[in-house]
Amino acid sequence: MPTPTPTPIRLAQTSAILLSSSLAGVSLAFSAFLVPRLLDLPVPLMLVQWRATFHQGSKTMPPAAAAAAALYFYLAAAHRRSARGVYYLTAGVLSFGIIPYTVAFMMATNRMLEARAERAERAGMLEEVVEEVLEEADGVGSKFLVDRWGVLNLGRAVMVGVAAVVGAVVTI
Repeated sequence: MPTPTPTPIRLAQTSAILLSSSLAGVSLAFSAFLVPRLLDLPVPLMLVQWRATFHQGSKTMPPAAAAAAALYFYLAAAHRRSARGVYYLTAGVLSFGIIPYTVAFMMATNRMLEARAERAERAGMLEEVVEEVLEEADGVGSKFLVDRWGVLNLGRAVMVGVAAVVGAVVTI
């Protein structure tokens, strides 16, 4: 008869899979549902709404990714003498990986959108004035930047989604 899995391991498995799959769902929802709705808005309002969403996400997503990664690393250590440990380690790296991915691939876009949102708020949301001010510096449209952010964000959704699948498969 096989030895039952200890409760702390089961809790870590369940929590890690739940966290990483939830992160994947939220990231995917941002790109698939939120960004298209933002693109329907007037530019000043779009920028202000993007920034509000971004700030909320930046408070919750990195800590949740780090927590999922820590749980996967704990599981990797608990299974270090078996192949399962390598899979948990992979899931942990993928979960934590959204943080350096954001810095490497999204930070420039985030900064441009942040600056434009601030200018939009200072201009008092006057669309004709703001649109002119927001487009003049680099020739890149604000809607293009929000759309690019949505596409880049899909990379994060894929990373934590794969982490969740790897974690679930190795657990089962």
